[in-house]
Amino acid sequence: MIREPLLLLTAGAAGRRALDLAVAVSSSHRSRLTVALVPATWVPWWCGIYGGFELAMARREACVTGERLLAAARDELPADLSVRTCVLDGPERPDERVLRALERGGHDLLVVQGAEPGSCGIPGLRRLARRSPVPVLRPSCGGAALHPATTAATHAGAATHPPATVV
Repeated sequence: MIREPLLLLTAGAAGRRALDLAVAVSSSHRSRLTVALVPATWVPWWCGIYGGFELAMARREACVTGERLLAAARDELPADLSVRTCVLDGPERPDERVLRALERGGHDLLVVQGAEPGSCGIPGLRRLARRSPVPVLRPSCGGAALHPATTAATHAGAATHPPATVV
């Protein structure tokens, strides 16, 4: 039984398939879906203190834009679905922010975009999949059947989900 899946919202067709998959999982398990956005505000350590004010303003603008994108995505979701949104901002790498959110939020499934050429996701997605304390689910690009581990991870109702694989 999936109680609290976390979806990483991304743009494009791959992100839309991930959103559809997360909605299908949440609906079939009657669970609350958390939709998170990871703004690209991470600055490598070697940048030092240069551009402090400009970087702070860029981070703030990215968060405001992220809140708008999350509100638009929330408005498109079914009204009977329990949804929570959050912008995962911070000084860490994007994958570290997601791991922190998984630990704090008590999530039991992570849904990410499928891998396809030209799609933009969060940096460090492979590292995130390796270090995630919960199963990582992503929609398949083609029409392949569900991976057996996906069915085990989502238990009942897996036949109604769009094609997906466990990373």
